[in-house]
Amino acid sequence: MIGSRTGGTPDIVRHGINGLLVEPEDVEELAEAIVLVLSDRERALRLAAGARQSAVEWTQTPEEFAASVRALVERA
Repeated sequence: MIGSRTGGTPDIVRHGINGLLVEPEDVEELAEAIVLVLSDRERALRLAAGARQSAVEWTQTPEEFAASVRALVERA
């Protein structure tokens, strides 16, 4: 994952762990990040492994999501 440091992207993408973050609208930085990933297979594999690990935090069944929302509402 290569994303910009805007919105919720930095909440999910940890730079150098499961992806790379670039400044919004910085075309040169984006190009550098793309070249970096495409030219360094080990880095690409490391980022991919990190992405797989972190995806677990964001993947839920509808039932699990409903239960977490219910718990949040009950605490509030």
